[in-house]
Amino acid sequence: MADLEPGKTQTRPALALPRIKVGASTCGVAAGAEAVIAAISSEIKQRNLACALARTGCAGMCGLEPLVEAQLPGKPPVMYGGVDAELARRIVVEGIDQGWLSQESRVSSIADLGAEAGEPVPSGAGGKQYRVVLRNCGVIDPESLDEYLARGGYQALGKTLAGLSPERVIEELKTSGLRGRGGAGFPTWMKWTITLDFMEKFHRDMIPHFSSCKSPHAMVGALAKTYYAKQAGLDPKQIFVVSVMPCTAKKLEIIRSQEMSSSGFQDVDVSLTTRELARMIKPSGIDFQAAPEEQPDHLLGAYTGAGTIFGATGGDMEAALRTAHYLITGKESPRVEFQMTRGLSGVKEGQISIADKPIRIAVAHGLGNVEQVIERVKLAQNSGQEPPYHFLEEMACPGGCVGGGGQPYGVTEELRKRRTAGLYHEDQAGLGRCAHQNPYGATTLPRVSRPAIGREIRGTLAHRLPSEAGVSALNPCRQNFWN
Repeated sequence: MADLEPGKTQTRPALALPRIKVGASTCGVAAGAEAVIAAISSEIKQRNLACALARTGCAGMCGLEPLVEAQLPGKPPVMYGGVDAELARRIVVEGIDQGWLSQESRVSSIADLGAEAGEPVPSGAGGKQYRVVLRNCGVIDPESLDEYLARGGYQALGKTLAGLSPERVIEELKTSGLRGRGGAGFPTWMKWTITLDFMEKFHRDMIPHFSSCKSPHAMVGALAKTYYAKQAGLDPKQIFVVSVMPCTAKKLEIIRSQEMSSSGFQDVDVSLTTRELARMIKPSGIDFQAAPEEQPDHLLGAYTGAGTIFGATGGDMEAALRTAHYLITGKESPRVEFQMTRGLSGVKEGQISIADKPIRIAVAHGLGNVEQVIERVKLAQNSGQEPPYHFLEEMACPGGCVGGGGQPYGVTEELRKRRTAGLYHEDQAGLGRCAHQNPYGATTLPRVSRPAIGREIRGTLAHRLPSEAGVSALNPCRQNFWN
């Protein structure tokens, strides 16, 4: 992080060893760069030379590939074009071993200048060009973070992490005019706005009806650094909370307001996506098939099927209906499966009866479908009619969290169906199928801790009413509405 401080630029360290760079982009490889790299590597090893060998990207002179740049300490680099294995060996022998770089086959080089963005550099035709976006191609080793940082890399990221609010980031994108890849050039700022707070930005008149719950991971983070820290006698600043989510919006949620720092310290320190976790697991060598089975840590290790199905569209609704019946009537619901909430239809509607009262519900996933349902509610409100629904669930991602933006790439309708089926299978095999049946939950804890943790879970740590917090702590991925 220290390397990403705004305004801080590193200087490339002085060259301590001779260095050879070979253009190994697709054009270079097609022209024979791999054979050139092999010849150079073999010659360096055979002569036991202290020399750095690196691959670079395209220098913009594809017709002159393979391109090789050689540089001795304290001297300017020399780039050679049309290099074959024989010339490569000569560069090592004469240049690196004997300290003299031949001018034979030398080409005019963008890399000669190591030019910064906006500085004119010579082109192959001898004119002037300006390299901006691709200024590092052919100049640095694309696999070296140190070289990229030395050229001013990640400065925008550093500026963002150092204190820009999500809203300010979106404003910067809007001002820049940046457009996303694909999607008919849909403006990036608008995509990010929709992702961050679709309901808050486009339907603020519905705020009084929003659920005030934070995301489950944010609730756990608040509990960990307040209630748990107090019970365990721990300093909350010594607790580091990491959540693994199928969602990219959680990264914004955990930093978006002071409501996400219940103890005075950020409730959830880092939110990883499932895709990021997978990338970390692969090179670690962890073999889950060979790992021994073990129980999760308690107090919060147990879960019910109601929690599991939250990951599917309609799962929030179904879980709520299961426990709503119990809380209203004091009796377990005679049914715990509500087929009307299941499936991948964009909008699912239905009606159930609790205590002889009809409850109209709707489930929408994908923002286009969410928009349609909200407009139906508004139309009824504006015309003085009874709202079409008493309870509405909406999720931003098609299919719900099983198709979340942080999931592995390549999600298809078939994958959504299979993942959803897996969640419902787990629901049936769990300790219980209703949230209030969790043996460690606030409504069922028989021990002394039950009243205390119950107050925390139902209190302001898990809920921030819109009137109190300007809806700053609302779940960015989903919203539930009570009429």
